[in-house]
Amino acid sequence: HALATDSWPQEAVDWVPFVLAPIVMAVFATSAYVVGRQLRENQRATDATMERLREESRARAADVATMTAIEEGTEDAVA
Repeated sequence: HALATDSWPQEAVDWVPFVLAPIVMAVFATSAYVVGRQLRENQRATDATMERLREESRARAADVATMTAIEEGTEDAVA
């Protein structure tokens, strides 16, 4: 027994949901991918910046310790 004719869209406008749904889903999936990629790139850049700032902070702390040792006249300033 063949499918009933009213189970399939009969006019062009009836096909809109069937055509539009995959397009909307593809746009959403593409947008989610692009946003996710940008977030990962931003996170990597932030991590690199934070590591650079930590290294600069350690270097400044070492410089301050050296200057303090020099001002106090201790032998550790040279080491």
